[in-house]
Amino acid sequence: MRKVYTLIAASALALILLIFFQMRWIGTSKALIEEQFTNKVNLALCSAIEQLSESEDCRQTCLSMEGCSAKIQALAADSLFSSVLKSKLEFYQVDLPFEVNIAVQDTAAGTAPPYSCSLMPLLAKDDHWLQLIFQGKKDYFNQRNGMMVTASMLILFGIGALFIYAAYWLVRQQKLSEANLQFFNHMTHEFRTPLTNIQLASRMMKKKSTSGSDPTYLNIIDSQCDHLRHQVDNVLHMATLEKENFRLEMDEVDLRELAREVVDGMSMQIQDKKASVEITTSEQPCHIRGDRFHLRNVFHNLIENALKYSPALPRIEIGFFPFAQGWCARVRDHGPGIRPEENEKIFQPFYRGGATESPIRGFGMGLAYVKKILDLHQGQIRVEAAPSQGTCFEMYFPKA
Repeated sequence: MRKVYTLIAASALALILLIFFQMRWIGTSKALIEEQFTNKVNLALCSAIEQLSESEDCRQTCLSMEGCSAKIQALAADSLFSSVLKSKLEFYQVDLPFEVNIAVQDTAAGTAPPYSCSLMPLLAKDDHWLQLIFQGKKDYFNQRNGMMVTASMLILFGIGALFIYAAYWLVRQQKLSEANLQFFNHMTHEFRTPLTNIQLASRMMKKKSTSGSDPTYLNIIDSQCDHLRHQVDNVLHMATLEKENFRLEMDEVDLRELAREVVDGMSMQIQDKKASVEITTSEQPCHIRGDRFHLRNVFHNLIENALKYSPALPRIEIGFFPFAQGWCARVRDHGPGIRPEENEKIFQPFYRGGATESPIRGFGMGLAYVKKILDLHQGQIRVEAAPSQGTCFEMYFPKA
């Protein structure tokens, strides 16, 4: 559950950052629109004054205005001046209503006021500005920026709504999953107790049966109980590994001695299948740091699979070989093999692949459990298999 809340918190932080940078981007975009508008107006003003300066009549009239403020102000009302200025503003796509103002330059300010240009080409001295004052400029900018702001807000609102909806269902599904897992674990535990009792009863009946009676059915009951109990154990082990507080009980383990213990413990199954198990190893001990209980289950699962899926008279080879970083444990059989496209899928929980065509039933948890244990030991497992050529599992463990 902690991972779910961490994921939700990280997503919420990402959403907040997205909103923050989106607002920054909208502000930057608005500033660019204002800057673009200012440049257009300045270009229109300078272009209009340049065109007027090329008119001889206008130039002589304007130059004669020197020293007379009233006449200079009257320049703004001149029909030629107004028509040229409007045409230039239309050329630069500036269609806001405006007022023209001719102001005396303020030498102390040092910079030109907004939307202004010097009258130097028309007047003898550079002491006046031609300035435009726009009405409704703020509404104009908001209109130009409004579509982008509206679209951004709608998108952010949609993302936020989807995030809240997804977070709600994620928490709900996580709680439901935990409830299902708890129920499943309890149910599996409840299965294990009667299975153990049935197996114990069948073995007691075999002991009490007379020498002339046929123990075939009791043997079937016993073997099937053992098979089902092993499947239940795999489910319980996987459920244990999925807990957040799970920790391996690490100790120094000799892999070859562990494998021999497993083979000895499975001697009845091996004899029943008339199988041969060969263990080859180097002279030096195969010591690693690991959890003895779970590593024993790893070898048990691999050997049991080899026994189950191999044809008559199975032959299983177990070998241990050193490599640069540790030890490699190899379990090989000569059974039907695995299709190449299934080599990675077989380690997924509940996946059985070609095994579904076999009369042998199972939950598809054994190899998933093996892969999980190898991951927890910082090891690796890979499979080499081909149809009708057997299967070889190679497990790599770091040194102790």
